[in-house]
Amino acid sequence: MFDHDCDAPNVTSWLVYNPSAPKPEPQILQNFYPWEDTSLVPVTPLPPVHYDTLVNITVDFANINGINFAVINNNSYQSPDCPAMFTALTTGPECTNPAVYGNVSNTFILPHLHMIWLVVNNRDDGGHPCILPMSLISLVLSLFVVHLHGHSFQVLYRSEDNAGVFQLDNIPEFPVNPMRRDVVLIPPAGYAILAFRADNPGAWFLYDLISPLPSLSPKLCTDIGVPAIVILIGTLSRAWLLNSLKPRM
Repeated sequence: MFDHDCDAPNVTSWLVYNPSAPKPEPQILQNFYPWEDTSLVPVTPLPPVHYDTLVNITVDFANINGINFAVINNNSYQSPDCPAMFTALTTGPECTNPAVYGNVSNTFILPHLHMIWLVVNNRDDGGHPCILPMSLISLVLSLFVVHLHGHSFQVLYRSEDNAGVFQLDNIPEFPVNPMRRDVVLIPPAGYAILAFRADNPGAWFLYDLISPLPSLSPKLCTDIGVPAIVILIGTLSRAWLLNSLKPRM
């Protein structure tokens, strides 16, 4: 969906650590070979742990009233009038009710210190940008690259392309020491299983890193939407949350 060819698919540049180093003429690459980075093994072992809370979300692109939107759980994030943290601080016992955060922010309340499995299903079958030439906007609209604030997660499993959605009765085998990241590519028409300990209280944003953010392009964001969710952790009381937010010396 949205994919189309580009007249100039090759864009090359340097990653510069030393400004005085020479910059050789960049090579023009005709083929790209995606690398499966889940084969990386962290130096400090951290085995997978079964979930206390399972969050299952679906990302996709949708046409709403003739406009293409990126969506999570059929919702394209819109900034609420009242920021999520302010709502958490002012709604008393209702702060653990997702409904008070509005119906356009995809809010999930996670218990403090729970082991969370976050399953991200990608309904879109757009290809990897390194496979077919495509413009910048096609690249933006063909992938879901999930970024989580406030936590690093284990990539317990990433499916092959076109593997379908996650099935709870068919959990795959996990590595003994899974790769840890805060960004991960979700395969087209596939899924990934991410795991993290909810040990950092607050309101945290999870969103598609490639989609434009409001601060970068308000018009583009309005046109295609931002697929995002808000995760609130440990918002048990105003006093508890205020204490958790105090600067630590």
